[in-house]
Amino acid sequence: MRSGLVSLLYVMFMASCLQAQQVMPRFVRRITPPATINFNTVGVTQDARGNLWFATNEGVVRFDGRQFRVYHDPVLGQGDDYFHVIPSPDGRIWCKLGRGSVLSYVDPHLDRIVRVPDSSRLVRDYLSQWRSNYVFADADAKLWIGLRRRGLVRFDPRTYAVEKVFDKEGEAVRWITQDRQGNIWFTTNDGVYAYHPNSGLLKHYRDELGAPDRRPNNETFALGIHARQDGTVLVGLTNEVDVIHPVTGQITHLALIPTKSYPDQAVHDFYDDPQGNTYFSTYTACYRYTRWGELQQLEFSGIRHPVKCVFPDRNNRLWVSTNEALFEYDLSHIRPVPALNLVDVLINGTQLNVPTDEQQLVRDSLGLPTLTVREGDLITLHVSPYVENITRAFRLRLDGYDRRWNVVEDATNTVAYELPAGSYTLLLNQFNNPAGWEKNPSRLSVVVRPLFWKTGWFRGVVLTIVVSAAIVLLRGWSRRRKLRRELVRREFEAATLRELDELKSRFFTNITHELRTPLTIILNGIDQLSHAPLDEPNQKQLQSVQRSAQQLMRLINETLDIAKLDAGKLDRREHVGEPVDFVQQVVAQFTDLATQRQIDLRWKGDVPADTSVNDEASQRLYGFDDDKLEKITYNLLSNALKFTPAHGQVIVDTRISSDHNLLLRVTDTGIGIPADQLPRIFERFHQIDSSLTRAYSGTGIGLALVKELTDWLGGTVHVESTVGEGSTFTVSVPLTPHTTVARVESIHPLPEPVRQSTERVGTALIVKSLIQANGRPISKPSREKNQPLLLLVEDNEELRSYLSSHLATSYRVMTAENGRLGLEQALADIPDLIISDVMMPELDGYELVERLKADDRTSHIPIVLLTAKSSYESRMKGLGAGADDYMGKPFSVEELNLRISNVLRTRQNWQRRLTTGQAPHDSRPPSDLRLDKEERFLARLRSLILDHLTDEAVDVDWLTTQAGMSRTQLHRKLIALTNQSATHFIHSVRLEKAVTLLQTGELNVAQVAQAVGYSSQSYFSKVFQEQFGYPPMAIKV
Repeated sequence: MRSGLVSLLYVMFMASCLQAQQVMPRFVRRITPPATINFNTVGVTQDARGNLWFATNEGVVRFDGRQFRVYHDPVLGQGDDYFHVIPSPDGRIWCKLGRGSVLSYVDPHLDRIVRVPDSSRLVRDYLSQWRSNYVFADADAKLWIGLRRRGLVRFDPRTYAVEKVFDKEGEAVRWITQDRQGNIWFTTNDGVYAYHPNSGLLKHYRDELGAPDRRPNNETFALGIHARQDGTVLVGLTNEVDVIHPVTGQITHLALIPTKSYPDQAVHDFYDDPQGNTYFSTYTACYRYTRWGELQQLEFSGIRHPVKCVFPDRNNRLWVSTNEALFEYDLSHIRPVPALNLVDVLINGTQLNVPTDEQQLVRDSLGLPTLTVREGDLITLHVSPYVENITRAFRLRLDGYDRRWNVVEDATNTVAYELPAGSYTLLLNQFNNPAGWEKNPSRLSVVVRPLFWKTGWFRGVVLTIVVSAAIVLLRGWSRRRKLRRELVRREFEAATLRELDELKSRFFTNITHELRTPLTIILNGIDQLSHAPLDEPNQKQLQSVQRSAQQLMRLINETLDIAKLDAGKLDRREHVGEPVDFVQQVVAQFTDLATQRQIDLRWKGDVPADTSVNDEASQRLYGFDDDKLEKITYNLLSNALKFTPAHGQVIVDTRISSDHNLLLRVTDTGIGIPADQLPRIFERFHQIDSSLTRAYSGTGIGLALVKELTDWLGGTVHVESTVGEGSTFTVSVPLTPHTTVARVESIHPLPEPVRQSTERVGTALIVKSLIQANGRPISKPSREKNQPLLLLVEDNEELRSYLSSHLATSYRVMTAENGRLGLEQALADIPDLIISDVMMPELDGYELVERLKADDRTSHIPIVLLTAKSSYESRMKGLGAGADDYMGKPFSVEELNLRISNVLRTRQNWQRRLTTGQAPHDSRPPSDLRLDKEERFLARLRSLILDHLTDEAVDVDWLTTQAGMSRTQLHRKLIALTNQSATHFIHSVRLEKAVTLLQTGELNVAQVAQAVGYSSQSYFSKVFQEQFGYPPMAIKV
């Protein structure tokens, strides 16, 4: 058994032996008035606003549901003792003082108690002499006042008129009421009277009231009286309530059982609820007389003190007042008094607060009380009858534990249990003479919960923890095993990747070495040819070949450097020199290129003084790898010039820090780098794919080589950039102080910064080739009008110059450096054929083809695409966009010339088809849809001319307006489609119509000329002769 002893004190009662059934309304709340209010109530009522009014020993108390307020007599003050509060239809609350010599009311407008003047006849002649017992306000707001020894008077508060209604000396009128017919009923010490105001008749009830065996001294002493909504009248007697049925004259007696403490049970006040039930109380009990005639005894949970008043309000709430508090109950929930009622709980001898509502008991699914305790608790049951001062015999049995009944004859005895875990039922039975033990005992379910370590949930938790731990361990073991397998797999993949990387590095090393051999021969051969006497065209071609070969050699060298870095075989060649001057000499090689591109190139340098060395020249000497520094400077500077537009600025700032680091900062005002691309710009072969950078795209090796060479030298590189404002690259490379360099045996004197050899193409030579390429003027188209006009759209300056120089011998050539300029040039000049690259800035080749083919002004122009993307998908995309031919790079210029000739020849056959309809089948262009589109265009022009055939205003300007083109655009399109000018095309349409009219024979030559828009017959005959070679008269019908 647990060391803490828990004692639960239960007081159990059985059904009352009274005639009335015991019922209990549901508890709502308890309201405790302030300590300043004496709440010893003797009367209660409710006004029209729902406020409750209480007559107490010290004033009238109003309760609005939340707060209390006290009203005192204006003369007596706090010494006023009120017996009754009576509501009036005019809103006043009449108040009767205990002594009965004055009459007052609560004025709703003044919100205070007002006395009827002492000078009034009522007070002077009646109240001051005979005193009042009871005051009642009827439906007309008139007062009926019962006097103590002189009968009944009627008082009109509006006129102060007083009328004597019943006057019988010695008769004390105690209570007054009014029935629904308007009759006034009142009680006296000699029975009950019914007064009929209209007739003035009185009816007396005396001997009929009260059962003879309950009438003290054979007298009928009536107290309270109340007229119910159903027409019956309730009369309160001693230990009895009589129900008078005025229509039948029948009287029903309701007996009330007295107690030893109060042998005489008197009933005074009656109140009706909205359903027509009537409530009244005695000194020891409260009752409800239902509308169907059943008397019920009310029991209240939570009330320990005697009940003073009970009052049902209009909201179906029952208000019960005691000396200590006001209680609210819900009349919509009334049920029989339960068999068991919890009144005390003791835990280790400490009494807990008792629940104020029996429904706070734990209940099972059947709605019965349930007592729940823990295993080891000592349960002590105290059995006592509910009705006071009644001694009975009880017996108890705990099903599931007791085998027989335990009889308890003394109410002070207790029965104790210490039960194991389980569910039990306590049976309680009482002995009634002479019937014996009751057949249906009361029941209480008892649930004893096991100790927590014996409960199923605890075992479940333990099992869950064990299983979870096992699962965690198993998963951990499985995860470690999986990680080991993954580690082995990754190590194998890493080894494989390292092997592949070594193979790739060897391949790059071998291939670059193999490429450098033939390039050496090419560069030397070109160098020898450059000294030979050549005409200007051949000299330009030789320079172009030299520039391309030098750029290819530099790409090969950079690729070889990356391969050496990956293999860890890059040599460090440190030389003694002035690094700031060295960078300045490299920057100087870019001066002409910057000038050519209209870029302001500036250089700034600074070397801090070393106080440990007196020689100024020695202070500037450091050991550094000139080859690596030259490549870093070249790539940063070429990158800055590449991405800086004309009129921009590039600043190269070179400084040596106090800790012997070379700080190289290259700042430009170029297009900038997007923030999301900054982390990747130093990756190999990474290029920013945007419309802003596509015009300057390279191989993606330069910045990667800068980063890796800087890291290899033990330095750092950092970039800052803002789109539209420019970028700043900062490189920090450690230098070897001159004092340390002096002791290094492998140091060699610094050679000239610009070295040209077959092994390394120097910066100066590359920059010189860039200047030559950038400074070459764009090829002008030939002025020979009989040659076809070609538009060459290519973003690569070298290839554009090379192709234009070759094609200019046979065609008139225009050039454009990107797709946007090419589109503008095509719309302006309407060339006979367009040759375009695919990958271009601003507008690529595919989109250029789509736009040109979608425009009526240029839809007829054949287009040949040139691109390094020669895959099947790329070819299909180009041809699908509308291109007439597709050539992959590299290609032969002779093959390009042949393809151009074939396309133009096909176009000429197309012209014959459109003009004569006799073109051979194999001359049809690649797309029938495109041919149909041009046929529809010509048919629309012919239809426009035929619809305005007789209008002499139909000329080239009119047709240009109708076609939505400029004069030049329409002329070039008609020449390309029909080999006819716009004027000739208009004449052709008119003359073809004239031939048709002449063949009908219905019109003569003059009429036909007028019909087809010629006002002059002679001019018509002239142009007809020029068109067909014979006069119009020669046409026979």
